Amino acid sequence: MTNTAVPFVGIEVEMLESSGKSGVVCVKRVIVGSPAYKAGIQSGDLVLNIGRAGVNDRATLVGALANYKAGETITLKISREQRAHRVKLTLGERQIPALKFKPVEQHLNG
Repeated sequence: MTNTAVPFVGIEVEMLESSGKSGVVCVKRVIVGSPAYKAGIQSGDLVLNIGRAGVNDRATLVGALANYKAGETITLKISREQRAHRVKLTLGERQIPALKFKPVEQHLNG
């Protein structure tokens, strides 16, 4: 089975309630040694943007990251203690197994 590299930041996030229509993505945990850890991102930071893309839920966070490749440097706009900060980090690489499918004929013939 081959592996496919996907960008890796190294954070676990949770959604917080917001008074507006969109939510707020909060860093719940930072993986030690990860790109986020090396960039100084901390538990409790709010992720506002990845590059120019706004982040208001997990889907927009994942969607924004999908525009980048492992090894690229990105800028995150975060809020910490009600102050906005821009943080640069170089995306790591998470290996996930690529799915392999048998041709239908092989499946039907045994």
